Amino acid sequence: MDLENDVLTDELEGAVAQYDDTLLFIGFNLGNGQVQFTVYPSYRFPADDRVHGHIGIFEVPLGTRWSDILARVDAVGEEAQRNYRRCVSMRQGRGRSGTRVAASLNDGGADHIAEQFRESWAAIRLRLAGEGEVKRRDVTFSGAPDGPFLAIWQERPYTVRVYPTGSALVIPDDRRTELSRLESRNPRSESR
Repeated sequence: MDLENDVLTDELEGAVAQYDDTLLFIGFNLGNGQVQFTVYPSYRFPADDRVHGHIGIFEVPLGTRWSDILARVDAVGEEAQRNYRRCVSMRQGRGRSGTRVAASLNDGGADHIAEQFRESWAAIRLRLAGEGEVKRRDVTFSGAPDGPFLAIWQERPYTVRVYPTGSALVIPDDRRTELSRLESRNPRSESR
C-alpha cells in the first residue's frame, strides 16, 4: 500500500484491520460521505480500569489519504498510553507523599467505586452532565463527567476520572485540583 497516494474508498467499509498495537473497525458511510473509525487496543493494560472497549472514535471523509488516517490512529494510541501512565502514576500516589493515601489504596474503595460505574458509564455520564449528581447503590457521584469528579463511599471522597480512551482512574481523597493541574501541564489530543 502506498500510504501517500492510496485513499479511503467505500470498498473497505465494514472491514477490520490490525495496525501496530491497535485494531481498527472501518465503519460505513454515515450518509454524509464520512466514515467512522473505531480504534480498539490489541492488548489490555494490566492496571487499567477500562470502562468501554474502544480507545477512540473519529470520522474521516471518503477519499482521505491513509497516511492521514493512520496518523490519527497513532495519536489515539499515544493518548491511550499517556492516560494509562497517568492512571498508574496517580494510583501509586506519585506527586503526593503521605501514608494515608498509600494505605487507603488498599481499602477496597477504589475497586468498589469502579465496579459501580464500569458497566453503566454511558448512563451515569449523561445523568452527571444533566443533573450533576448520581447515586448508584452506596456510591454518590458528583461533578462534571468530562473532568475529574467526586465519588463518595462510606463518607469518604474519592476522585474519579474517565478518559475518552476508556481508561478510568479512581483514587482516594479529593484530588481534583491536583489531577486537573497535572492534565493542564500535559494536555491530551482530541481523538473522539
